[in-house]
Amino acid sequence: MAEALLGRGLRPALSADQRLMGLALGAAGLLMLVALVLPLGWLMVRAFQDAQGGFAGLANFAVYATTPSLAASAWNSLWTAGLTTLLVVPAAFAYAYALTRSCIPFKPAFRAVMLLPVLAPSLLPALALVYLFGNQGMARGLLMGESVYGPIGIVMAQVFYCFPHAALILSVALSGADGRLYEAAAALKAGRGRIFATVTLPGALGGLVSASVVVFTLVVTDFGIPKVIGGQFPVLATEIYKQVIGQQNFNMGAVVGLVLLLPAVGAFALDLWAQRRQGSVFSGRAVPLEPKPRAGRDAPLLLFCLIVAAMLLGLVGLAVWGSLIRFWPWNLELTLANYEFARFDSAGWGSLWTSVRLAFWTALLGTALVFLLAYMIERGRVGGPLPRLLSLAATLPLAVPGLVLGLAYILFFNDPANPLGFLYGTLAILVLNSIIHFYTVLYGCPPRDKGESAS
Repeated sequence: MAEALLGRGLRPALSADQRLMGLALGAAGLLMLVALVLPLGWLMVRAFQDAQGGFAGLANFAVYATTPSLAASAWNSLWTAGLTTLLVVPAAFAYAYALTRSCIPFKPAFRAVMLLPVLAPSLLPALALVYLFGNQGMARGLLMGESVYGPIGIVMAQVFYCFPHAALILSVALSGADGRLYEAAAALKAGRGRIFATVTLPGALGGLVSASVVVFTLVVTDFGIPKVIGGQFPVLATEIYKQVIGQQNFNMGAVVGLVLLLPAVGAFALDLWAQRRQGSVFSGRAVPLEPKPRAGRDAPLLLFCLIVAAMLLGLVGLAVWGSLIRFWPWNLELTLANYEFARFDSAGWGSLWTSVRLAFWTALLGTALVFLLAYMIERGRVGGPLPRLLSLAATLPLAVPGLVLGLAYILFFNDPANPLGFLYGTLAILVLNSIIHFYTVLYGCPPRDKGESAS
């Protein structure tokens, strides 16, 4: 009977579950529209408006290009990000290689130390470097007269901050190697250098590209490090802050936000290519590679890991020690008075509890929301373009820097014509912003086509 109906151009009625999932997907689509698409769209609109709200065309972009400090900020962000990437990725690759392809001792300890910068805000290494190389720093002479307040300090702090992100990605890439390829290369009498060049590097190429993209994007979009140790060295992240907070020039802030968005989107597109390549290299039949002890490889890698771990621990320890100093550098007496936040901020410890509440509600609501949406897209039987559009929208926040998304929220939700303006200045809008910002991290990769093999 069903076949007869289909043959006449009719379709069977949707079940109650399908209707419910369709409504839920529609609600999720509305949420993504309000929380992501419209704010970013309004940011683009403001970039083409003048101070009175009229259409300005490309005038704001012309002002940006002809203002030396603004134009220099884009170049400064790009070259510091590129230099940091060149420094971080090889070091992270060597560290990850030691953890996955060698037989060095104390691997769990090295992994734990590697993750320390992830647990700290980006401004922590900047503060530690001020204690070390600042005008009153303990080792300021090592910079040979150069000031740490500028590109030198930014790159040094970013190397510390970005290292664990790259090392984690490369550890996953290297740990997924197929041992059969190495057995075949050894059977063909290939040397170690040739095996590294023809098997190891191609297998880790996707991870190398992804790590480079992540490091580059983190540096371009980071605000804490340039603000603390950047001095008068302009970068895109600090220029957005100056335009919006310092000069109340929201239109120019929107222009800088769009400029900041361009390298992030380009890096995101490159990362998608790397993910596809990484997925095509390995299969479900891969045999895990089990490294064998070799002193000529393990000893240098162990020494390298010890040096890197000592540097990571040293910077974190220096920051902790500096927080306990009464008055640097003249009174080095240890005290807990610096943790009496009410002396410096009227909110006192209230700011910390606000951050904890923000993290709690973001984790609770964000995890539930992303899980339900991912389940409906992956396991639901709702046809039409909506599931694919939502899957695409779920990957977009990864390409949007946090500063750009925050600025878009300011412009969109603070507009007098927006009926959702009551959210502005509340914890709810911070939770919503954080959920959207970290959405892709929870959601993961876009789903496969239904007919694609899982192998």
